Amino acid sequence: MQESDELLNSAGDYKLEELTITTTSGELLDISNFLLELHLYEDVFSPCMTGKIVLADAINLISSVPLLGNETITLKVRTPSLEDTYQNVIEKSFQIYSIDDRTMASDSSQYYTLSFISKEGYYDSVVPIAKAFRGTTDEIVNNIYEQYIQAPRREDNEFTTALIINDSPHSSRVTYTSNHWTPFKNMNFISRRCRGASLAGADYLFFESNKYFYFTSLESLINDQLASGIFEEYVIELDGLNLPRRDARFEYYGNQLKPEMTKIETIKMVKTLNVLEGQTNGYFSNSILGYDLTTKKMSENTFNFIEENSSFIKTDTGTPIPANVAESAYGNTEFVMFNTCVHNDYGKTDTDNLPEGHPAQFYSDRHMFRKSYLNSLDQFKFEIVIPGRSDIEVGNVISVLHPNPSVVDSSDIDTIIDPVLSGAYLITAIHHKFDSVRHVISAEIVKNGLTASLGEKENDSTEF
Repeated sequence: MQESDELLNSAGDYKLEELTITTTSGELLDISNFLLELHLYEDVFSPCMTGKIVLADAINLISSVPLLGNETITLKVRTPSLEDTYQNVIEKSFQIYSIDDRTMASDSSQYYTLSFISKEGYYDSVVPIAKAFRGTTDEIVNNIYEQYIQAPRREDNEFTTALIINDSPHSSRVTYTSNHWTPFKNMNFISRRCRGASLAGADYLFFESNKYFYFTSLESLINDQLASGIFEEYVIELDGLNLPRRDARFEYYGNQLKPEMTKIETIKMVKTLNVLEGQTNGYFSNSILGYDLTTKKMSENTFNFIEENSSFIKTDTGTPIPANVAESAYGNTEFVMFNTCVHNDYGKTDTDNLPEGHPAQFYSDRHMFRKSYLNSLDQFKFEIVIPGRSDIEVGNVISVLHPNPSVVDSSDIDTIIDPVLSGAYLITAIHHKFDSVRHVISAEIVKNGLTASLGEKENDSTEF
């Protein structure tokens, strides 16, 4: 919903509604007039947000307050015309942890950078957990988050950031002892042993967006949004092109803004496909050789992601791996010692008469599926620059209309749009940059499924 009394004059406009520092003595300082640049980072492969702010200090604030590098910074940013609701704003308190690059200008003003991190990340390294856990993975994750991670979202209230656990209740169970591990290390340990309620993937990650904390598989994020609606559609318009917005192929849940807000300003194709890397990092196929210390048995498990590709939810149904690519499960092999600890119920053992959900049923496939699926998100990777908006977050699925460089008929949308590079993408990282002019986003987006497979595999394909 949009407010009627505000206008979004140009792409990237923003309202800095709050930018304050709370000192260690409790003094509140408005530093919005000192702002040169504000950077905020969110990434699905990072457990919490980080950022930095560059200040121009003409009144020697850094020494007179003084700023010691242990203060709290609170920010609130909103895109004009968007209603002031939780989903539409970026609002949170962060912990400052360093002061860097302090320089003196000829007019006696000073410039320096304050680096900050989410409160949850700041306290992570000083909250060791020495405790045994037993139960379903989603139950344990929720318990750890509530007891050891969650912190007030703002310095001046007790409201905390919600944790979203997707594809729950989990079918996976685990028993282990946290040997003075940090909360984030516990989350990482559990993420490698998860099996959701319905999906095959094992690519669980724990991360923070500017709205929530997530403990989710990326497959689940893609599946949920493709089924119920994706965030927005972005377009690349070459000279003379005027592409439509919001293709009828998808439903959209993001605020619908003016067309200039959904134009991709620059795009860089970081990677499309690296076949040699796919052979050696376990993307195409991989294996586990194991020895169970309880049963004294050797085991061998192999997984072929090319053959099982249709079993996983991706950004589209087509396989982004060339047909008949040379691959071998032994190109990436790990040796695992199972049941080596006190709690010996999470390794590879005899599966007869095990209760449903027993960890021994899932360890090997979780490990192999996870390796292949996460590697699939390291292919067809792009970096885009788009106008900033405060309702976007990492983990959103977007549609991209990528033009075909060799347009046959400019009046026919089917020849204008590249059939391979267009389609749904997952946003895996966002860098927000705010300066005196505008809000700009540099985003990493990935596509692990295409509209059509890259050729059909023949029966006589090369396998080693």
